[in-house]
Amino acid sequence: MKLKAYTLIEMLIVFSLLAMFLVCLQIKINPKIAMEMEGQRLFRQLSDQINWGQDQAILHRAQLTINFSSENQSMTMVQNRQLISKVEMVGDWQLQTNYQFYYLPNGRISQFKTIRFYNPSLKQSRQLVFQLGSGKFVIK
Repeated sequence: MKLKAYTLIEMLIVFSLLAMFLVCLQIKINPKIAMEMEGQRLFRQLSDQINWGQDQAILHRAQLTINFSSENQSMTMVQNRQLISKVEMVGDWQLQTNYQFYYLPNGRISQFKTIRFYNPSLKQSRQLVFQLGSGKFVIK
């Protein structure tokens, strides 16, 4: 009696064709959504780095300089004349405000200001608002 069944080779061929078909049908992410996700990641990274910088100033009991540069489109952190962190703007996000301040050894900041960012592709703007004295900030 002969059984009708698929051989291993036939099954592998079917699975490989199915896999190629699924690869061809991959859903592409909308570019606008991808740019918004990139912006969220950028501001999360900036927030994390600034909080880390404040922690470093307190931990090492040393002043830490944070510089936002619209010319370089980046944020840098310097402690004891050594660059300890740099975050560059990604995508179409543009840093519109130059600003330099210091985290003092107690974690407070030397001055306050609002830093503006703009994305012409999304026609969105965001602000990084530093509060006087406390060293805390809000992203709006």
